[in-house]
Amino acid sequence: MPSSRLHGTSIARDVAFLALVIVLNLGVIIGCCSKATAYLMSVLEEDHLPLVIPRDLATARLLHHSILNAVASASPDISHLMWIWITASFSSIYIFKQTFSVPGSLILNIFAGAVFGITRALPLVTILTICGTSLCYALSHLFGRLLALRLFGQRVARVRNVMKNHRSDLMIYLISLRLFPFTPNFLLNLVSPHIGIPFRYFFMSVLVGLLPYNLITTKAGNLLGSLTNMADALDMSNLVQLIVLALVALIPTVFRKRFQAYASLDTPRAGSPKRDRHHKTR
Repeated sequence: MPSSRLHGTSIARDVAFLALVIVLNLGVIIGCCSKATAYLMSVLEEDHLPLVIPRDLATARLLHHSILNAVASASPDISHLMWIWITASFSSIYIFKQTFSVPGSLILNIFAGAVFGITRALPLVTILTICGTSLCYALSHLFGRLLALRLFGQRVARVRNVMKNHRSDLMIYLISLRLFPFTPNFLLNLVSPHIGIPFRYFFMSVLVGLLPYNLITTKAGNLLGSLTNMADALDMSNLVQLIVLALVALIPTVFRKRFQAYASLDTPRAGSPKRDRHHKTR
C-alpha cells in the first residue's frame, strides 16, 4: 500500500510539472502570436486576417496571402520586425506541437514552404523538429517514465525487445522507423529514453530520417505558394516539380511491403529466421 501511494504521488507530481511546462509554452505562443498579430493588423486594418493556427490548406493559404500583403505594404523597418515575430510565432507553435506530439506538422511544413521559401523553410523546420523531439525526449526522460509505463506498458516492453534484436544496426533501424513510420513517431519519441536508445542515436534518426518528409512538404508548400492562377499550374517547370514530388511521395507506398517487416516495432516470432540470425550474431 505505501509503495502504491508513493507511485501515485510520483505520477501526480510528474503530471503537475508537465502541465506547468504546457502552460509556459502556451504563454510563449500567445505572446509571440499577439506581437505578430499587432504588427500585421497595423498594416491590414481592413483586411480579413485569420487569427488561428492553420489546420487545413484553405486557412493556411488565406493566412499566407495576408502575411505577404502585410509585409509588402509595410515600411522596411516594420517589415523586418514582422518577419521576426512571424518566425518566432511559427517556431513556438512548431516546437510545442513536436514536444507534445500534437498533429499538424504537415500543414505547418506546407505553410512554412509557402511563406519562407524552400531555402529558409527547410533548415527552419529541420531545426524546429530536432528541438521539439529533443524536448520530448528530455521531458519523457525526466518526468515521463511512470506515465509511459502506465499508458503504454505493454508497448514499451515490446519496443524494448525489438531494439535489443537490432543492437548491431540500431542507427539504421531507427532511421528506417522515421523514413517508413509504420509505428507512430510520437510513441518512439516518448519511449526512447526508457528503452536504452542513446540520445545521439535519437538525434541522428530524427535529423536523417525526417529530412525527406520535411523536404517534400516544404517544397510542396513553396510550389503551391507560387501558384497564383491556372497558367502557373500548367507551367512546364511547375508541372515537372509536381510530378517529381508526387513520385517521391509514392516511394514509401511502393516499398511498403518490402520494408514493413524490417521497419516496424512488431516483435519477431520466437524461432523466426530473422530473430535467430540476430541471436547468433550477438
